[in-house]
Amino acid sequence: MINVHKRLITAFDSLPTVQGFKPNYKWGNEDHLNQLIEAYYKDVTKLPYPLIYNISNSYTQNAQTLESQATLSLLIATRNENTSLLNNERWASSYDNILFPVARSIETLFSKSIIFGWDSEYELFEFPNYGQSRENETIDIWDALRFDTTITINDKCFKPIKY
Repeated sequence: MINVHKRLITAFDSLPTVQGFKPNYKWGNEDHLNQLIEAYYKDVTKLPYPLIYNISNSYTQNAQTLESQATLSLLIATRNENTSLLNNERWASSYDNILFPVARSIETLFSKSIIFGWDSEYELFEFPNYGQSRENETIDIWDALRFDTTITINDKCFKPIKY
């Protein structure tokens, strides 16, 4: 059996820094996400941004091939408390400088790493002021992307790649 989160933790730990910050991979539901943010608020210098948060937790395992197919829904988030920014300002600060570079690094990881099989297809959703709407309630204010894709994860040894 493939331990999907263990494989993703190892892989995402290899992502390069963005604007001097290392992306952090976590997973769970929205309750866990808010617990996580509360825990980090005890020391705001350690807030986990940029955050890659996997909100999908269902995988198909193949015992014969030692592979797991995972449909991922990754929230890529950065903190942005300035809710009055206009879209062009928000895109210049959060999206161009942090969120899209993290998404490109994930593309590279899934494409080049020997532990993933990926057809290069994904959906990307933009959420300025994520957490301020009824359908996306978090206790922090983010700009976010949701990166939805399906990958196959195998049992090969992870080797770092060039980004």
